[in-house]
Amino acid sequence: MKQEFNKKQYGAITKVVNVILKWSITFVFVILGIMLVGFIAVVFIPQTLLNFNMANLEHINIQFANIMYQINENIFSGITNVKNMILIILFAGIVNLSFFQFVQIQLRKIVSSINDELPFKSSNAVILRNLGLGYIIASIVVSLINSWMMVVIVNTFEVYQASINFSINLQMAFMGIIILILAYAFSYGSFLQEEHDTTL
Repeated sequence: MKQEFNKKQYGAITKVVNVILKWSITFVFVILGIMLVGFIAVVFIPQTLLNFNMANLEHINIQFANIMYQINENIFSGITNVKNMILIILFAGIVNLSFFQFVQIQLRKIVSSINDELPFKSSNAVILRNLGLGYIIASIVVSLINSWMMVVIVNTFEVYQASINFSINLQMAFMGIIILILAYAFSYGSFLQEEHDTTL
């Protein structure tokens, strides 16, 4: 039995997704603005104002997945300046959030064209290609910046027992390759659509 395409339901879903993306993009722009202002403010804060007495630290609990790690406060001592650490954390946050925003903007462009009933526009193939390349680049750049952030944090608190290894985010790279394949499919679909339109 041939399954019918529910155009009304499909249109309703894409409109809802479009509205969610619109508000999410606006919200992320606000957060990015706050983080950027915070980064600039920290740059101009005198170094001495960001000295932190490590002796005030008590037990630090770090949870990863379902495992709770406890760091003994005895490994921390003396006065530590946290300015560079705050700057790199803000910078890494801006980079990660900027990539997330890039993905949202590209997705909204595609959803908007689907709402206009033009899913196989040639521009959609370009958007998907850019999205795929963005994921592949981010799998290296974002991973590198996140590793750099962890190195700065470890060096700031002098947690020399910790070891940090840089590795490419294979999940993001694989996602980028899949999206590039979809971009090729959309490009071919756009070609077939143009061929169909010219024969009518």
